Amino acid sequence: MIVEVSINNEHVSAPFLEGKGLHNEFELWGKIICVEEFPPTMATGDYFLRFRKEVSDYTEVDEIERELTEALIIICKVWIFAGGLRLLFEKKETTNKKLFCSNAQQVKQELLERQGLRYVSINHSTSCLVIHEYKFAPLEQAIEIAKRYSYDKTLKLLINYYYSSLNDGNKWFVELYKIKEVLAQHFGSERNAMKRLAISNNDWKYFTGYINNNNLRHFDKSLKQNTNKYHHNKIPQQDISRLNLLAKNWVQSYIVMT
Repeated sequence: MIVEVSINNEHVSAPFLEGKGLHNEFELWGKIICVEEFPPTMATGDYFLRFRKEVSDYTEVDEIERELTEALIIICKVWIFAGGLRLLFEKKETTNKKLFCSNAQQVKQELLERQGLRYVSINHSTSCLVIHEYKFAPLEQAIEIAKRYSYDKTLKLLINYYYSSLNDGNKWFVELYKIKEVLAQHFGSERNAMKRLAISNNDWKYFTGYINNNNLRHFDKSLKQNTNKYHHNKIPQQDISRLNLLAKNWVQSYIVMT
């Protein structure tokens, strides 16, 4: 039997396919197979990612589901750097809400029933709602970045900070600033980072100055002390978008140039 964990983008268009469907399969690690699928349509459809692994005994199901979920999370984090859309695997509410699906409990129940046993569970799932145009299939490139993510400590920090900035509306500025600090530390200085990654002096100064001048870098600490004069929610959206894009481009440059 196969344990599968999946996630999908709704309302995606893929004009590069010219109306043809897409079904690509790649091997990740640990005998995990990852599949990307898109239906044959000229309109919008659901872009699916499926993570699969064979199982023969019900006692292995939970561990395999954990392995598949970890693989899904890594691919979600690197997806945006492979030409894909921001792909969230959970939504921060009062509690974290999972945005992926798993058939692990169904598989476990069937394997148990084969042995005359029974397991009852309730499974809740949902999907990501997005509107986006894909220019190419991102999975193959995402897998290459994901493999590097496993051993490149700097890349792992950069991607984790960037992903966290997208998924935590309260501290996005803190996470973005950490990207700048990691790059400066990795290359030995801010000047070296700018030179190696071809970052303009104007962009670097804008990024640093904006966050420092608005006291955003220390916002998480000042929350406890109630001393911050500026509230991040008052920052214009166009400024947030520019800061976010600069940080994303720097991470992308690190991936390409190192």
